[in-house]
Amino acid sequence: MLSKKERRAAHNAVGGDVLDHDINVAIEKWQDADLVSMQQTLGKALDVFTSAGGRGVANADEIDLLRIAIAVREVRENAS
Repeated sequence: MLSKKERRAAHNAVGGDVLDHDINVAIEKWQDADLVSMQQTLGKALDVFTSAGGRGVANADEIDLLRIAIAVREVRENAS
């Protein structure tokens, strides 16, 4: 079950409402990655997105998933 802090972090990460399902998908997809590698992957994805002129729905979706996963992971790591 997601906490209010986790939901708020996910919302802030993408600048809008996020369904619990989407948060859980992001968490599951990136559960085996450490925070640093997630951040590095996000940086690379942003570079690709920018170099493509901000085009690419699949890349934008991946960026959002990464932002959500990172935000929730940071909440969880700071809570421990």
